[in-house]
Amino acid sequence: MRIPRRQRSSASRVIDGAAVVIQTKLSDVALLNEVGTLVWGSIDGARSESDLVALVTGSFEVSAEDAARDVGAFLDELAAASLVEFA
Repeated sequence: MRIPRRQRSSASRVIDGAAVVIQTKLSDVALLNEVGTLVWGSIDGARSESDLVALVTGSFEVSAEDAARDVGAFLDELAAASLVEFA
């Protein structure tokens, strides 16, 4: 079970309900959609990937299977950009 936590160097801010995340490794700025903003804001080093999937399925009309696939892919992208690491 993966437990993501943000890297200390991760910089972000929520503007008008959307998270803006600075990806220093990729020299890029990402504007997250509503689901991404919810997941990003919920990464606290205590919630597991499964917890994040449950949060998404409880907040949006999406199947658990689709949410698990999408949350997993999003976390992989965040890790590739050195924005999160897994405990």
